Amino acid sequence: MTAIDDTSVIASMTNEEFLANYKDYIEELRKLVEKVNKHTDCEPTEPGFYSGDGVNVLVSSVNTYGTDTYLMSHNLGEKVSYAAFAYIGDGYRLSNDEEFYECQNDGHVTHYDSATGYTEELLDTFNDDDPNPRIIYRQSFQLSQKNYNALVMNYPINGFIDPKVTVNYLHNKTPNYISFDKILFGKSFSKTYVLNENENLYHRVTPQINGYRVYVPFVQPSTKDGLIKIINSRGFRSNPSNDVIELYRNDNNYVKTIKRVADMYKENAKK
Repeated sequence: MTAIDDTSVIASMTNEEFLANYKDYIEELRKLVEKVNKHTDCEPTEPGFYSGDGVNVLVSSVNTYGTDTYLMSHNLGEKVSYAAFAYIGDGYRLSNDEEFYECQNDGHVTHYDSATGYTEELLDTFNDDDPNPRIIYRQSFQLSQKNYNALVMNYPINGFIDPKVTVNYLHNKTPNYISFDKILFGKSFSKTYVLNENENLYHRVTPQINGYRVYVPFVQPSTKDGLIKIINSRGFRSNPSNDVIELYRNDNNYVKTIKRVADMYKENAKK
Protein backbone atom coordinates (compact mmCIF):
# COMPACT_ATOMS: atom_id res chain seq x y z
CA MET A 1 0.00 0.00 0.00
CA THR A 2 1.38 3.38 -0.99
CA ALA A 3 2.28 5.50 2.02
CA ILE A 4 0.23 8.64 2.57
CA ASP A 5 1.95 11.86 3.51
CA ASP A 6 0.38 13.99 6.26
CA THR A 7 -0.01 17.04 4.05
CA SER A 8 -0.29 15.63 0.53
CA VAL A 9 -2.43 12.54 0.10
CA ILE A 10 -1.72 10.54 -3.03
CA ALA A 11 -4.94 10.45 -5.05
CA SER A 12 -5.15 8.68 -8.39
CA MET A 13 -8.73 9.67 -9.17
CA THR A 14 -10.75 12.86 -8.94
CA ASN A 15 -14.20 13.01 -7.34
CA GLU A 16 -15.79 12.95 -10.80
CA GLU A 17 -13.86 9.88 -11.92
CA PHE A 18 -14.54 8.15 -8.62
CA LEU A 19 -18.29 8.81 -8.74
CA ALA A 20 -18.46 7.90 -12.43
CA ASN A 21 -17.48 4.35 -11.43
CA TYR A 22 -19.86 4.30 -8.46
CA LYS A 23 -21.77 1.17 -9.62
CA ASP A 24 -18.55 -0.79 -10.12
CA TYR A 25 -17.41 0.10 -6.62
CA ILE A 26 -20.76 -0.90 -5.14
CA GLU A 27 -20.39 -4.30 -6.79
CA GLU A 28 -16.87 -4.65 -5.40
CA LEU A 29 -18.15 -3.71 -1.94
CA ARG A 30 -20.77 -6.43 -2.21
CA LYS A 31 -18.03 -8.94 -3.06
CA LEU A 32 -16.16 -7.72 0.00
CA VAL A 33 -19.30 -8.25 2.09
CA GLU A 34 -19.38 -11.88 0.96
CA LYS A 35 -15.69 -12.30 1.74
CA VAL A 36 -15.91 -10.70 5.20
CA ASN A 37 -19.32 -11.99 6.13
CA LYS A 38 -19.61 -15.48 4.62
CA HIS A 39 -21.83 -16.97 7.31
CA THR A 40 -24.55 -14.33 7.61
CA ASP A 41 -27.21 -12.92 5.33
CA CYS A 42 -26.78 -9.28 6.37
CA GLU A 43 -27.03 -6.73 3.59
CA PRO A 44 -24.68 -3.74 3.58
CA THR A 45 -26.16 -0.39 4.51
CA GLU A 46 -26.61 2.37 1.95
CA PRO A 47 -23.09 3.60 1.13
CA GLY A 48 -21.92 7.00 2.24
CA PHE A 49 -19.38 9.08 0.32
CA TYR A 50 -16.58 11.02 2.03
CA SER A 51 -14.21 13.32 0.22
CA GLY A 52 -11.52 15.72 1.41
CA ASP A 53 -7.84 16.52 0.94
CA GLY A 54 -7.77 14.33 -2.16
CA VAL A 55 -9.21 11.32 -0.33
CA ASN A 56 -12.35 9.77 -1.77
CA VAL A 57 -13.97 6.94 0.20
CA LEU A 58 -17.18 5.05 -0.43
CA VAL A 59 -18.20 3.36 2.82
CA SER A 60 -20.90 0.90 3.85
CA SER A 61 -21.42 -1.21 6.95
CA VAL A 62 -22.52 -4.75 7.69
CA ASN A 63 -23.02 -6.57 10.99
CA THR A 64 -20.64 -9.51 11.40
CA TYR A 65 -21.17 -11.69 14.46
CA GLY A 66 -22.54 -8.73 16.43
CA THR A 67 -19.74 -6.41 15.31
CA ASP A 68 -20.20 -3.56 12.85
CA THR A 69 -17.74 -3.91 10.00
CA TYR A 70 -17.15 -0.95 7.70
CA LEU A 71 -16.46 -1.73 4.06
CA MET A 72 -14.61 0.87 2.03
CA SER A 73 -13.66 1.60 -1.53
CA HIS A 74 -10.94 4.26 -1.57
CA ASN A 75 -8.28 5.96 -3.67
CA LEU A 76 -5.50 6.04 -1.08
CA GLY A 77 -2.99 4.34 -3.34
CA GLU A 78 -2.21 4.26 -7.03
CA LYS A 79 -5.57 2.67 -7.82
CA VAL A 80 -8.96 2.26 -6.22
CA SER A 81 -8.72 -0.38 -3.49
CA TYR A 82 -10.99 -2.00 -0.94
CA ALA A 83 -10.74 -2.46 2.81
CA ALA A 84 -12.71 -3.82 5.76
CA PHE A 85 -12.54 -2.11 9.17
CA ALA A 86 -14.04 -3.36 12.45
CA TYR A 87 -13.97 -2.22 16.07
CA ILE A 88 -12.87 -5.11 18.29
CA GLY A 89 -13.11 -4.55 22.06
CA ASP A 90 -11.05 -1.47 22.86
CA GLY A 91 -9.25 -1.59 19.53
CA TYR A 92 -9.86 -2.26 15.87
CA ARG A 93 -8.89 -4.42 12.90
CA LEU A 94 -8.27 -3.40 9.32
CA SER A 95 -7.73 -5.69 6.36
CA ASN A 96 -7.36 -5.41 2.62
CA ASP A 97 -6.14 -7.73 -0.12
CA GLU A 98 -2.51 -7.12 0.85
CA GLU A 99 -2.31 -6.56 4.59
CA PHE A 100 -3.95 -7.02 7.98
CA TYR A 101 -3.62 -4.63 10.92
CA GLU A 102 -4.81 -4.98 14.50
CA CYS A 103 -4.44 -2.26 17.13
CA GLN A 104 -5.41 -2.64 20.77
CA ASN A 105 -5.49 0.20 23.28
CA ASP A 106 -3.33 -1.83 25.67
CA GLY A 107 -0.24 -1.20 23.55
CA HIS A 108 -0.44 -4.28 21.31
CA VAL A 109 -0.31 -4.02 17.51
CA THR A 110 -0.06 -6.60 14.73
CA HIS A 111 0.85 -6.22 11.04
CA TYR A 112 0.49 -9.12 8.60
CA ASP A 113 1.64 -9.07 4.98
CA SER A 114 -0.35 -11.57 2.93
CA ALA A 115 2.16 -11.55 0.05
CA THR A 116 4.94 -12.91 2.26
CA GLY A 117 2.91 -14.56 5.03
CA TYR A 118 5.04 -12.55 7.45
CA THR A 119 3.65 -11.18 10.74
CA GLU A 120 5.12 -8.60 13.13
CA GLU A 121 3.82 -7.72 16.59
CA LEU A 122 4.79 -5.11 19.16
CA LEU A 123 3.39 -4.99 22.67
CA ASP A 124 4.49 -3.57 25.98
CA THR A 125 4.03 -4.55 29.63
CA PHE A 126 4.17 -0.94 30.80
CA ASN A 127 0.60 -0.91 32.10
CA ASP A 128 0.55 -4.38 33.64
CA ASP A 129 2.17 -3.43 36.97
CA ASP A 130 5.27 -5.24 35.79
CA PRO A 131 8.26 -4.30 37.98
CA ASN A 132 10.49 -4.65 34.90
CA PRO A 133 8.46 -3.27 31.98
CA ARG A 134 9.59 -4.25 28.53
CA ILE A 135 8.66 -4.04 24.88
CA ILE A 136 8.08 -7.42 23.27
CA TYR A 137 8.73 -7.83 19.54
CA ARG A 138 7.42 -10.94 17.81
CA GLN A 139 7.86 -12.17 14.27
CA SER A 140 6.39 -15.25 12.60
CA PHE A 141 5.84 -16.75 9.18
CA GLN A 142 4.04 -19.82 7.93
CA LEU A 143 5.89 -22.79 6.52
CA SER A 144 2.58 -24.50 5.84
CA GLN A 145 -0.91 -24.33 7.34
CA LYS A 146 0.29 -26.23 10.41
CA ASN A 147 3.97 -25.38 10.61
CA TYR A 148 5.60 -22.03 11.31
CA ASN A 149 8.69 -20.28 12.60
CA ALA A 150 8.58 -17.53 15.21
CA LEU A 151 11.01 -15.21 16.98
CA VAL A 152 10.46 -13.27 20.22
CA MET A 153 12.75 -10.51 21.51
CA ASN A 154 12.31 -8.56 24.75
CA TYR A 155 13.65 -5.02 25.17
CA PRO A 156 13.80 -3.60 28.72
CA ILE A 157 12.35 -0.11 29.22
CA ASN A 158 15.06 1.46 31.32
CA GLY A 159 14.05 4.13 33.79
CA PHE A 160 10.34 3.54 33.15
CA ILE A 161 10.45 5.72 30.05
CA ASP A 162 7.25 5.90 28.04
CA PRO A 163 7.38 2.93 25.59
CA LYS A 164 6.04 5.21 22.83
CA VAL A 165 9.40 6.99 23.14
CA THR A 166 11.54 3.91 23.72
CA VAL A 167 10.22 2.19 20.60
CA ASN A 168 11.92 4.81 18.40
CA TYR A 169 15.34 3.58 19.52
CA LEU A 170 14.92 -0.19 19.43
CA HIS A 171 17.33 -0.47 16.49
CA ASN A 172 20.06 0.73 18.88
CA LYS A 173 18.92 -1.26 21.92
CA THR A 174 20.05 -4.74 22.88
CA PRO A 175 17.31 -7.27 23.68
CA ASN A 176 17.83 -9.15 26.94
CA TYR A 177 15.86 -12.21 25.76
CA ILE A 178 15.73 -13.92 22.37
CA SER A 179 13.69 -17.04 21.64
CA PHE A 180 13.45 -19.03 18.42
CA ASP A 181 10.24 -21.06 18.22
CA LYS A 182 9.32 -23.62 15.60
CA ILE A 183 6.23 -25.76 15.23
CA LEU A 184 6.63 -28.81 13.03
CA PHE A 185 3.94 -31.45 12.64
CA GLY A 186 2.15 -30.16 15.73
CA LYS A 187 5.24 -30.27 17.97
CA SER A 188 6.86 -27.15 19.41
CA PHE A 189 10.63 -26.63 19.56
CA SER A 190 12.31 -23.63 21.21
CA LYS A 191 15.80 -22.24 21.68
CA THR A 192 15.99 -19.40 24.19
CA TYR A 193 18.91 -17.09 24.94
CA VAL A 194 19.23 -14.65 27.85
CA LEU A 195 21.71 -11.78 27.99
CA ASN A 196 24.31 -11.82 30.77
CA GLU A 197 25.00 -8.09 31.04
CA ASN A 198 28.25 -8.57 32.97
CA GLU A 199 29.72 -10.64 30.14
CA ASN A 200 27.71 -8.97 27.35
CA LEU A 201 27.05 -12.49 26.05
CA TYR A 202 23.88 -14.50 25.41
CA HIS A 203 23.56 -17.85 27.17
CA ARG A 204 21.29 -20.64 26.00
CA VAL A 205 18.82 -21.41 28.82
CA THR A 206 16.40 -24.18 29.70
CA PRO A 207 12.60 -23.81 29.57
CA GLN A 208 11.15 -21.89 32.52
CA ILE A 209 10.28 -24.07 35.53
CA ASN A 210 8.65 -22.45 38.56
CA GLY A 211 9.75 -19.07 37.27
CA TYR A 212 13.42 -20.02 36.90
CA ARG A 213 15.77 -20.88 34.06
CA VAL A 214 19.32 -22.21 34.13
CA TYR A 215 22.09 -22.15 31.55
CA VAL A 216 22.17 -25.16 29.25
CA PRO A 217 25.46 -26.96 30.02
CA PHE A 218 28.17 -27.43 27.41
CA VAL A 219 26.69 -24.78 25.07
CA GLN A 220 29.00 -21.88 24.32
CA PRO A 221 27.53 -18.39 24.85
CA SER A 222 26.99 -16.19 21.81
CA THR A 223 27.71 -12.56 21.05
CA LYS A 224 24.97 -10.21 19.85
CA ASP A 225 26.47 -10.22 16.35
CA GLY A 226 26.51 -14.01 16.37
CA LEU A 227 22.81 -14.18 17.23
CA ILE A 228 21.96 -11.52 14.63
CA LYS A 229 23.56 -13.76 11.99
CA ILE A 230 21.38 -16.65 13.17
CA ILE A 231 18.28 -14.40 13.18
CA ASN A 232 18.92 -13.26 9.62
CA SER A 233 19.77 -16.76 8.39
CA ARG A 234 16.35 -17.96 9.58
CA GLY A 235 14.50 -15.30 7.60
CA PHE A 236 13.77 -12.91 10.47
CA ARG A 237 14.52 -9.23 10.97
CA SER A 238 17.03 -8.29 13.67
CA ASN A 239 15.04 -5.08 14.38
CA PRO A 240 11.36 -4.10 14.22
CA SER A 241 10.37 -2.62 10.86
CA ASN A 242 9.33 1.01 10.49
CA ASP A 243 5.85 -0.25 9.51
CA VAL A 244 5.15 -1.91 12.85
CA ILE A 245 6.77 0.94 14.83
CA GLU A 246 4.56 3.50 13.03
CA LEU A 247 1.53 1.33 13.76
CA TYR A 248 2.49 1.10 17.45
CA ARG A 249 2.91 4.88 17.69
CA ASN A 250 -0.38 5.45 15.85
CA ASP A 251 1.57 7.17 13.06
CA ASN A 252 0.53 4.96 10.13
CA ASN A 253 -1.29 7.43 7.88
CA TYR A 254 -3.14 4.79 5.85
CA VAL A 255 -4.56 3.20 9.00
CA LYS A 256 -5.35 6.59 10.55
CA THR A 257 -7.24 7.71 7.44
CA ILE A 258 -9.36 4.55 7.26
CA LYS A 259 -10.14 4.75 10.99
CA ARG A 260 -11.10 8.42 10.71
CA VAL A 261 -13.62 7.61 7.97
CA ALA A 262 -15.03 4.68 10.00
CA ASP A 263 -15.35 6.94 13.07
CA MET A 264 -17.19 9.56 10.99
CA TYR A 265 -19.53 6.98 9.45
CA LYS A 266 -20.26 5.39 12.83
CA GLU A 267 -20.98 8.77 14.43
CA ASN A 268 -23.27 9.90 11.60
CA ALA A 269 -25.10 6.57 11.64
CA LYS A 270 -26.24 7.34 15.20
CA LYS A 271 -27.99 10.55 14.11
